[in-house]
Amino acid sequence: MVDIRTYAGRFCLVVTRSTDTPWRRDETLFTKCDVVANPSDDALSSTQRTSLALANLIGDIRSSTHGRSRCRWPQATPGVSPVPYPPVVSELAAGDWNRAASANNRVEIRVH
Repeated sequence: MVDIRTYAGRFCLVVTRSTDTPWRRDETLFTKCDVVANPSDDALSSTQRTSLALANLIGDIRSSTHGRSRCRWPQATPGVSPVPYPPVVSELAAGDWNRAASANNRVEIRVH
């Protein structure tokens, strides 16, 4: 059995007037973030979140085990982050928050 679980980091993003595209800036205070989100993840359906490389890996697991191993995709618990985010205080920098978001933005594969 193979469990594949995805975690989406929630990034502190600032929208600039010149581009209207959210971007990250480490020195910005967290209180100045326009949004805390993951636009790449939020804009996609669950099937669109599966990269070609991950889909190929799942296919390889099924093929190499001749169907004896199954892949499950259990839902990650909303609001539970494997890496804790720093406490929100007035002097918190976006970069500190975003380092935790980067660590949380990942795929876990567990073989049982």
